Amino acid sequence: MILPQTVALLAALPFLTQAASIDYKKAWTAAGDKLPDFSYAGYHQSEVPLPALSRPAAETLIPSSGDQSSAIQKALDSVAKSGGGVVELKAGTYTLSHGLRVDNQTTLRGVGTEKTILELKYLTEDVIIMGNSSGKPKMGKPIPISTCHGY
Repeated sequence: MILPQTVALLAALPFLTQAASIDYKKAWTAAGDKLPDFSYAGYHQSEVPLPALSRPAAETLIPSSGDQSSAIQKALDSVAKSGGGVVELKAGTYTLSHGLRVDNQTTLRGVGTEKTILELKYLTEDVIIMGNSSGKPKMGKPIPISTCHGY
């Protein structure tokens, strides 16, 4: 869904429809509204292509009864230590009481929507944390969001 504020901002920046690329340092209105730079959002800050969906799984898990947080995390850690790869969760419900950390170069993959289900029980932390704690995220300069008049 596009918010009215976004439409107003884009309408105030007519050069965006004419240019093939955006200079985020110059893309703002007279009121100071700026277009956020999402160029580093996503997998590996968008600098590395996503792994192929057909990449074979290094480890495959099947659902079982009880909390499966530890079993999934053990598989993720094992694959990450071997240099990365895919941990695949076969169809079924996986109960989690602890969050999972998916380290760099490692992919956690199910077999499809409504086929592989993560059921959260008593979870008091993030469900999935991406990347290892030693990585340094690329942080941009924070930009204040100004009020969009008329909305």
